[in-house]
Amino acid sequence: MTEETGETVTAVPLLSLGRWTWICVGLGALLWAAGLLLWAQQSSGSSLDRAALLFYDPLRRTHSTLVGAARWLTSYGMPSITLVYVALLLLGSRFRGFALPAGLYLLVIFSLALSGIAGDLLQGVLARPRPMVTYAGEVLVLSQAATPALPSGHATKSLALALPLLFLAPGRSLFLRAVKVLALIMALGVGFSRVVLGAHYVSDVLAGMGTALAGLPLAMFFANLLLKRISPEKLPRRQMIWGFLLVVLTCLFVLM
Repeated sequence: MTEETGETVTAVPLLSLGRWTWICVGLGALLWAAGLLLWAQQSSGSSLDRAALLFYDPLRRTHSTLVGAARWLTSYGMPSITLVYVALLLLGSRFRGFALPAGLYLLVIFSLALSGIAGDLLQGVLARPRPMVTYAGEVLVLSQAATPALPSGHATKSLALALPLLFLAPGRSLFLRAVKVLALIMALGVGFSRVVLGAHYVSDVLAGMGTALAGLPLAMFFANLLLKRISPEKLPRRQMIWGFLLVVLTCLFVLM
């Protein structure tokens, strides 16, 4: 609390990852290092990237149940995570036990936007060809995406959506713990689906996850800068606006 003109002013609580800040950055760097190492091994016959692509090729040709699930996750995984946030926002406005920390929805927007933009820029810089280009005629690829491969945009954006919920949502209730696990499984499933469909290599997905992890502390920095300028009285209305923007932003990323 601070004193201004004799009145007590309550500031909006800021977001904090604590010790997880450097863990996110370090783990993100490790995932990127693993992705780049796998990419460097692509020319060898024992490459994990090539092995995974070939392993799922028979399933793609027979349109197995796993491929159907992968198609669903690719198309609806990110919107499903967004719906979790929207549901918690609506429930939290009526039931205190479902309420998430103030400013969490703003953090989700920054996490999705910053990691998504960073991933798209890195794709252009690294310009790694997609599997459909490198292995044309050798494997069936169930994707028509023409953008560069590394990092995977789906893996980046889906994990960027889920991370704020995983780290900052209170874990006191069994319900919220289950929701956090569901969001994590959904995000990882989106990344896995890209490998199953032949749209990306394993290394692309690892790099995408690394981008989301490393970008979370930066997103929190910018979110806190904006939260410092908001009065507590305006926060409930702002949260509703952020929830709406989150839905719009996710839909745009899915359509791109």
